Amino acid sequence: MTGVVFIYHGTMCKAKASKRLYFLKQLKRAGVPPQQLLYFYATVIRPVLEYCAPVWHYAITRSQTEQLESIQNRAIHIIYPFDNVYAPKIYNR
Repeated sequence: MTGVVFIYHGTMCKAKASKRLYFLKQLKRAGVPPQQLLYFYATVIRPVLEYCAPVWHYAITRSQTEQLESIQNRAIHIIYPFDNVYAPKIYNR
């Protein structure tokens, strides 16, 4: 039963984060500076991805990990669309 709960939690995290990525994209189109987009990511999207991470971290599969990482990569590409010179700053926060 716990495996089903973790799959459901992963699916819900991915769905919530994807919706918020859409809003990040809209902010980008509105001309919001990258530093403020990064702040939006760190305060609105990243907490959704990290919610209860210490609990479910060891129970997720490689596929689920890759899905979460793909959401983070999409955020990086939205914030810094050019060759991601500044991308490591996101992971160091």
